[in-house]
Amino acid sequence: MALHASTGGKVLLDYAPAETAEQVFANLTRETRHTIGEPGRLMAEIHKVRELGYAMTVEEHALGT
Repeated sequence: MALHASTGGKVLLDYAPAETAEQVFANLTRETRHTIGEPGRLMAEIHKVRELGYAMTVEEHALGT
């Protein structure tokens, strides 16, 4: 599962070393039509993790989830 398409992955990316995050951001694949594929949008989503205290996905990994 791609880190950027899962709640756990978004939490990990929020706390990951810059090099790790850069690698993920350079290879944003789409698992569904809802997967975030734009680096700026993903960065905004990851910044919400600390603000909210949790991460969310809506059909980013699999449709219907």
